[in-house]
Amino acid sequence: MQNILPLIKDFKRVVQSFFLTLILALVSFNATAQSAAPQVSLTVNILPPYSPYYSDYAGVNASKVLLIVRNLTPTQK
Repeated sequence: MQNILPLIKDFKRVVQSFFLTLILALVSFNATAQSAAPQVSLTVNILPPYSPYYSDYAGVNASKVLLIVRNLTPTQK
């Protein structure tokens, strides 16, 4: 049993370093994937009078909300 304990501690350290390396690799991959230029631009304009209730911007009052979607690439999206 005494001989196994150091092996278990070493194994835990190897597993922890593997997962830390994996997480860092995924984070750096995600950061490079999102660094590309945006392809679509969204702009939301809400016309006055403003209301603190979300329900006032749906249904009959939906004309108070102006959503502009622009394609920033030459290809169709």
